Amino acid sequence: MNTRPIVLGLHGDPSIGKSTTALTAGNVLPLDFDMGLDRAGIAADAYPIHSWPDAVAMLDSEAFEFCDAVVIDTAKTCLDNFLAEYVMKQDHKNKRGNVLSLQGYGALGNEFKTWLNRIRRAGKDVIWVAHTKDEKDGDDVVKTPNITGGSYDLLMQCTDQLGYMTTQSGKRMIKFQISEKYRSKDSAYIGEVTIPPIKHDSHGFFLYGVIEQVRSSLADRTKKAKSKGEVWGEIKKAVLSSTDADSLNKFIATLSGDTYTAPDKAYAKPLIVSRARELDLRFNRDLAVYESATAPVPAPVSDVPADEPVSQPA
Repeated sequence: MNTRPIVLGLHGDPSIGKSTTALTAGNVLPLDFDMGLDRAGIAADAYPIHSWPDAVAMLDSEAFEFCDAVVIDTAKTCLDNFLAEYVMKQDHKNKRGNVLSLQGYGALGNEFKTWLNRIRRAGKDVIWVAHTKDEKDGDDVVKTPNITGGSYDLLMQCTDQLGYMTTQSGKRMIKFQISEKYRSKDSAYIGEVTIPPIKHDSHGFFLYGVIEQVRSSLADRTKKAKSKGEVWGEIKKAVLSSTDADSLNKFIATLSGDTYTAPDKAYAKPLIVSRARELDLRFNRDLAVYESATAPVPAPVSDVPADEPVSQPA
């Protein structure tokens, strides 16, 4: 089964263990944009990033070649500081004062997508980490990744799964299910997962297991969608290859079995009606079959003269 790289985001309050959890995604290459990876609960060698060109150069490094996933820590510093600063230096039209202009946000988006696509084309997963901020939504407060609006929208377009890290009954959790209390994205329908204690044997590859679950779920959905497309392609081919009433009726008979679902039959119906018109066929409601429009219509029983003898069964 063909699979694709996964983009997964984590956000949560300080000291909840976001960076530590991100490092459990397997053979990862951490990009320490925040210069805070030394506080993580797991020792890891980060790729040195001092400017956006360093992030681009990373794509040609030996470290990138041999990793399986890239960790962006944190996404806000990556996008709002490093990349925004680079984009504004590239063209004065990309800034308005000391902030990005509308054109600048477009340039930032193009640059980031190009960079991210190179990572994904290389077959690497991406995990991005963000702190959480409180965002007002009417009278409610929503826990949201602390990333500037335009950058956040850009990142979410590329993200398959977004989890909110919190504690519940003394245990650390990642909540992926949709909620009015926090921002999340649950493409794989995982719901929520409990993070094992850092000293537990299962902690070392915890997020790797979550990512594989996401990958499997999305791949299975793609496979099912492809299978449905193949079935409908076969239906269309069978209908269009019908050359007369007999062949069309034979295909219609196959629709009544268990091979085809209700959506399959709904898809086939307009194709059958259209093909019947093309073949100059009419539908005989009494017999529930198509027949040639030029075929003679049998006289109904009521047309038999009353004085004509009717043979009786022996």
